[in-house]
Amino acid sequence: MRIDNIYNTFLKRLYVEVCRTLFNKDKLLFSFNMTVKLKLYHKEVKFEHFKYLLTGFMEDVQVPENPPFVDALSWGLMYKTVYGLQYLSGFDGFKD
Repeated sequence: MRIDNIYNTFLKRLYVEVCRTLFNKDKLLFSFNMTVKLKLYHKEVKFEHFKYLLTGFMEDVQVPENPPFVDALSWGLMYKTVYGLQYLSGFDGFKD
C-alpha cells in the first residue's frame, strides 16, 4: 500500500512539474504520451492496438459503394478502419 502511494505521488509530481515548463498546446500531447506509456507498461493496452491507433490499416481494400449520406472519401476511410479491426486480437468478427 505504501509503495502504491509513493508511486502515485511520484507520477503526479512528475506530471505537474513537467507541465509547468510546457506550453498549453503541448500539455495534452504530453498527457497522452505519459498515459499510453503507463498503460503499455502495465499491459492494460496491447502494443498492436496502439500501433493501429497511430497508423491505421495500411493494405488496399475493395471499398463498396458509399451510402448517399456519406461522402466517398469519408466512407473509404471509415470502411478501411473497420475492416482492419478484424485483424487485431480482441476484435474478432467486428466487421460482421
